[in-house]
Amino acid sequence: METGPRNERGVALVMAIVVLLVISLLASAVMQNLSTQRKISGHGLRTSRALSAADAGVAEVVSRMRTGEIALNEDVEASAVQIFLTTSGLVPSVGDDTTALATAQPPGDWLDYSSATRGEDVLTLGFRRDPDTGAIVRYDDEQSPMLNTTCGMPVYRVTSTGKINGDRTRIQAEFIWKPHHLNVNAALCSGVDVHLEGDASICGYQHAADTGFEDAALGRTGSPSCVHHEVGMGNLPGIWSGGSVTNNGAQIAGIPTATIEAQSGFYDGPWELLGMTRTEFVTMLGTHTTAPVNWDGVVWLDDDSSIQNGLQAFDVDALTGEGILYVDGDLHLTGLVAFRGLIYVEGDFTSEATGTVVGAVVVRGRSESTCTLTNGPAMVYSRDAINRALGRALREIITLSWREVR
Repeated sequence: METGPRNERGVALVMAIVVLLVISLLASAVMQNLSTQRKISGHGLRTSRALSAADAGVAEVVSRMRTGEIALNEDVEASAVQIFLTTSGLVPSVGDDTTALATAQPPGDWLDYSSATRGEDVLTLGFRRDPDTGAIVRYDDEQSPMLNTTCGMPVYRVTSTGKINGDRTRIQAEFIWKPHHLNVNAALCSGVDVHLEGDASICGYQHAADTGFEDAALGRTGSPSCVHHEVGMGNLPGIWSGGSVTNNGAQIAGIPTATIEAQSGFYDGPWELLGMTRTEFVTMLGTHTTAPVNWDGVVWLDDDSSIQNGLQAFDVDALTGEGILYVDGDLHLTGLVAFRGLIYVEGDFTSEATGTVVGAVVVRGRSESTCTLTNGPAMVYSRDAINRALGRALREIITLSWREVR
């Protein structure tokens, strides 16, 4: 029986086949690994691009809020804004509490951070709300906890979903209008004597920014009453005066007392009240006017470009809006008032107006003069109303959180 070279050649052939099989398996494994790595790499790149797209959606919302193009109504429980990835003529219909808009992206290759139709992927702006009560969550860094449902700046929430070739990333960002640490003395602060006639209401209790004008007009004892709009903290006197206060029929309330008289140390200027520098305040004022188109935002009522010279007297019949009104001169107010924010008068202030100011009124007054209110307007203190008006006027936004969500 032959056991020589022929058998050895057979064994070598078997070994060669085994080696080729092993090499083939290794090559296949390597190719499979490379394919997997390419898929992982491609997925990671698409996810990163989707995240960038989602972030661009948040940026569009913030930008359009800064310009005043979009806003939410705190009085409407389901207030929201939805931005669709379509042109203005193709925006779908939405509910009564929702504002629907087309994307502000220029025509062409749009970033995919919303959808053209209704659904969960639509770029949406709303308020952050308490999951148990549905109340708007607010931010107040002067309170503990800072996030609460009682006082402070409302927290806005944007939900944006970026999509790239099937990969999607959703983010939620929360932000507020930048608040300022105010230095307000009372609902009505006057550097001179104050004289009240009629049944106006001056209330120094801290009120919510959205306090109803009719409720506030009748004070704490009226019906309706301003009491249910009080936040329970940060209360002030009704009137702070550098002189005396005489009252013939008005309702005055506040803490620690309704009125504080014969005070010194009136503000050097409105910047002290607003927690700003003089330079910041002058920059915020912009251009003066003697005939405003409306009373929203920052209005500088003056006949020249120099502040605090108080040369002009202004008669205003009806004042409706939200903002900061700086009057460099005398102000005589008549008609109906429905104003949220701050009115600061460098000269004298006299009024036969009706209605309400939610925020505060500050009057420097001229030497030996008297701040006189006949019938109104009612004034209820609201730090939040002043801060909200200031935030919207300055268009400064602070981001509180930014996170990926499923």
